[in-house]
Amino acid sequence: MRTTIAFDESGNTGGNGLLDQNQPVFVLASCRFSENEAKNLLTEYIYTHQTIEAKFTKLKKSNAGQKSLIKFLNEIAKSPNEIKIMIYHKQFMVVTKIVDMLIEELAYKKGIDLYQNGTNVSMSNMFYYLTPILCGKENTFNMYQAFVEMIKKQDDASIANFYYSAWQVYSASIDERYQSKLKPILTTEPLIKDILKNTDLNSLDPAIPAFFALCAFWGKELNDNFDVLHDNSKPIFQEKETLEACMSEVIPKALIGYDIRKFEFPLKANGVVFGDSKKDYRLQVADLLAGSFAYWAKGRANNCIRDDLWQKLNDLNLEQFPIFPVWPHDPNDISSLEKYTDDGSGVNAVDYMCQHVNP
Repeated sequence: MRTTIAFDESGNTGGNGLLDQNQPVFVLASCRFSENEAKNLLTEYIYTHQTIEAKFTKLKKSNAGQKSLIKFLNEIAKSPNEIKIMIYHKQFMVVTKIVDMLIEELAYKKGIDLYQNGTNVSMSNMFYYLTPILCGKENTFNMYQAFVEMIKKQDDASIANFYYSAWQVYSASIDERYQSKLKPILTTEPLIKDILKNTDLNSLDPAIPAFFALCAFWGKELNDNFDVLHDNSKPIFQEKETLEACMSEVIPKALIGYDIRKFEFPLKANGVVFGDSKKDYRLQVADLLAGSFAYWAKGRANNCIRDDLWQKLNDLNLEQFPIFPVWPHDPNDISSLEKYTDDGSGVNAVDYMCQHVNP
């Protein structure tokens, strides 16, 4: 019997929601419980005689619901490897996209692989932590907003607004040496229309890379093909053809990427099937996981939104579960970035996929 992995997401408000401080994180949860296992978990810990569908948004509203949720997660903790969670700090993701879409393109034209030795990671962290300090929080946030708008609209006005905002950040720097770090962003202006031609409108949606990454992680662990059951997701539906092209068995198998970011390609998933959580216990389990981890991660991202439920979730030591975060690294902990640097061996993942994937 083939393994089925169920997926559900939380915190995907899309568009300018990437910078909404009340929704600072996106979570994609995945689990490999069978239908009977999922049903038994929900029956034992969640369902009451009034329950139609297990939803995190409903359970969190009452003390009884929260108690049930904590008991449910405590039971899940006995089998932590049955789940995998992808967490995105959305504002940090915007910074990584500025590096990936703009600076990486500039570097590539000069024959520099920004992904090798984790240069893109260290650069993203530098921008995230230092730019608000050296150039002002308001200037920095305005640039982030203008970038998101430019990717969405891709018109002359939004392009002009972004580079104006970037110039404001550059000019406001209180450290002249830091201006040299920011200058590559401005240097991409003559290239931007060509860059945008190859930029999909879903490029800023965390649901796509999160799903891709979790499929890669499950493929490595299972070392076999698996089925995908995903709750209704507009971005995944829109990119279904491209994602399934990355699962094609005609693609030569290879280990691609660098350092800890290496993964086996093509993905071992057997296409994408969408389901209705009202009719599937596995998707209801995924919903509870996604909502719980998003609530907890939201408190980690913003200290102002920690309450009793957050404390209860935090006390569960959720770090014990397999979590894969796109999250800013502590700038005082250099060792946290060492995992992105190795002997430099590996294959540029983007180049390999562009060469072999034909959606």
